[in-house]
Amino acid sequence: MKRLVIIALFSMFSLGLSAQHELGLSIGSSHLLGDFGGGPGKGTIFVKDIDLQSSRLAAGLFYRYNFAKFLALRGEFTYAALSSDDAFSANEARYDRGLRSNSSLLDLSALVEFNFIPLKACCGKFRFTPYVASGIALSRINPSVEANSSEGISDDELQYISDGGKQLALNLPIVFGLKFKTKKRLIVGLEASYRMAFTDELDNYVRQQNDQFFLLTAKLSYVFCKNGGSGKISREMKCPTY
Repeated sequence: MKRLVIIALFSMFSLGLSAQHELGLSIGSSHLLGDFGGGPGKGTIFVKDIDLQSSRLAAGLFYRYNFAKFLALRGEFTYAALSSDDAFSANEARYDRGLRSNSSLLDLSALVEFNFIPLKACCGKFRFTPYVASGIALSRINPSVEANSSEGISDDELQYISDGGKQLALNLPIVFGLKFKTKKRLIVGLEASYRMAFTDELDNYVRQQNDQFFLLTAKLSYVFCKNGGSGKISREMKCPTY
């Protein structure tokens, strides 16, 4: 039993030496995949339903904990404006309906990242790796629906509009990205994050399947290495063994 405890403590200590911590920010665009607007054609799904004219700003702050050779944990806070508008739709039925939705979204996510190539962020030369990530996220939204014409919202459409107001919704992130490590402890990333929400009220219009949204962002983070790169500490202690 005592031997197991010693092994566990040694493993935790080794993990602490090899771990690298990052703080960063992200900025990019947000795209609502809901009941209004959307891409051309009937029943268009996934990223094919993105309406670029309704793109809005997304920005965030994140913390990344690189604890293993290929794995990292990431916590992120994101603000995004979500918008969709029938006026931009090539679908005749949606265009004739003439409704639009706007919302601000605050999102807190916890993700596990898998790097296909270890970066060795605290040492080594320029490196890059593709990565994938997933986890769970909680969003707060306050959507509203308006009509594009002065005639207002028809009675036929009012039945599908919820009471609105601020609400919470879970979503499932599916992330694909590419990270580049520079020589100055900076990591630059490009990322696409597809979010499947467990609600149909991101656009305040409840009629069909659950809504989704899509984030395209650029990321910049700074790596905090163990022992601050002191010359008295060996290279092996500054950098993970991988």
